[in-house]
Amino acid sequence: MASAQVSFDDIITNLSNNTERFIYQFNFSACELWLCNEICRILNFEEGDGTSAGKNEFAYNEDNKRDISIYKSLSSSESSLLEHIEVKVVYPSQNLTRDKNWLDSLVCKLDSASGNNDSSIGYHGWVFFVWTSDLKYSKKYPEPEMFFDKDVEFIQNKIGNCYESPSRFKSIDVIDGNFEWRGEDKFIVVKGMQFTKIV
Repeated sequence: MASAQVSFDDIITNLSNNTERFIYQFNFSACELWLCNEICRILNFEEGDGTSAGKNEFAYNEDNKRDISIYKSLSSSESSLLEHIEVKVVYPSQNLTRDKNWLDSLVCKLDSASGNNDSSIGYHGWVFFVWTSDLKYSKKYPEPEMFFDKDVEFIQNKIGNCYESPSRFKSIDVIDGNFEWRGEDKFIVVKGMQFTKIV
């Protein structure tokens, strides 16, 4: 059976090993659709242990309103859903203390989907935090860790009793690098977190 945790690790490894390619994408406000396309490409076509063609497993994005769906192929015309994954790309401008925020949206999707009480399906959140040295971000959070630590603490406090995280709700290093942008050195840090609904 596909493992969302191992699949997440496969994604982190692939993004980290290809920093030069992906750092430029995170330079701008990378959206979930772009990242979900990349996640599906990695899970379906790159070498990894989480989702395996050898075990007749495959991933789709934007399938039945799920960001990522991992399936087990039962026949040429039939498959079974194994994992439901909601993905968020978060920048410092997205404030978690507002009444409506990205975490509430992600949890609401997973909670409503898991209401069917199918214990054979895993329900997961994959969050990618992006800090850049852009003035609009670095003015509020001069150091990247200030941003990561604040959101990580908020997430743990808000959903820690309904979700579990292999990293204990700590963010994991994905990309950390710099490049020249508009005549200046630009610094980008990307971290990831995975959590799973307790059913």
